[in-house]
Amino acid sequence: MPKHKEWITYGKWKNKYGDIVGVRVFGKSIVILNTSELAQELLNSRSVLYSDRPAFPMLEMMGFNSWNMGIMPLGQEHGLLRRLFSWLLSPKEVARYNDIRNREIQRLLQSLLASPSEFRTHIRRMNAGIIGQMFYGMDIEDDTSNLIELNEEIIMKTSRAGSPAAYIVNTFPIFKHWPKFLPGSGFRREVQQGQELVSKLVKISFDLYSPQQSLPNIPSLLTSQSDEKMSPEEFQWAIRAMASTSYSAGVETSTSLLLSFVLAMLHYPKVQATAQRQLDEKLLLKAHRHAVA
Repeated sequence: MPKHKEWITYGKWKNKYGDIVGVRVFGKSIVILNTSELAQELLNSRSVLYSDRPAFPMLEMMGFNSWNMGIMPLGQEHGLLRRLFSWLLSPKEVARYNDIRNREIQRLLQSLLASPSEFRTHIRRMNAGIIGQMFYGMDIEDDTSNLIELNEEIIMKTSRAGSPAAYIVNTFPIFKHWPKFLPGSGFRREVQQGQELVSKLVKISFDLYSPQQSLPNIPSLLTSQSDEKMSPEEFQWAIRAMASTSYSAGVETSTSLLLSFVLAMLHYPKVQATAQRQLDEKLLLKAHRHAVA
């Protein structure tokens, strides 16, 4: 099994063996789905059968699966978060945040105009701003580098810790009990680093939220409109888990998508020119109609 850039190897296997590839590593079966259609069919449409998460001891030891819904095993806590996310991120509820999204898009465009070479920073800040306002009820300004850097560190840790071949403990779970003083226990240092990162993110995610925030936010909706019956302890855990999961997952995926778009436009300048021309025509026509009216 590859330890780095697994998708390249998986892509080669797809070309050779097909869309579904199965391998066995020291007695453990691993199924690789090489198309989005297959992933949707098996993990979404047939989620009752296939949506549980594989066990990665490294992720468990670091504590990532105790709050991150994306890697949390099926169970009562996962079910609660799934129901809350399904309700709070439904088309009807998401419409509450159109103003937040539009405001952040305007801020992104102004930042790109002022310093286009910093497009990576501007795109990431926009996505952080949307998630921050939705979950914390606060307007995240440019001074969010600590939170963004922490999120990037966690993404790198979880990506590596969730790789079957990256750590010996993922292949041989018995190494969870391997003494620290023996050779081969170097992964324990990274476990400690991961635990510290998790503690920081979960604490920041909850501390940033204040019930007195004036902007619309998801915690206030949970308090006022949710049908879920939760104890104060369950409510606090749900807020921490949802905020941490959403920031960690939402910012990274949205940023990657937009950066991929920028890369595509650089590789295909003729397409970029066509798109720019069509945008100019639409915007000028709209401006003209507005002026006439």
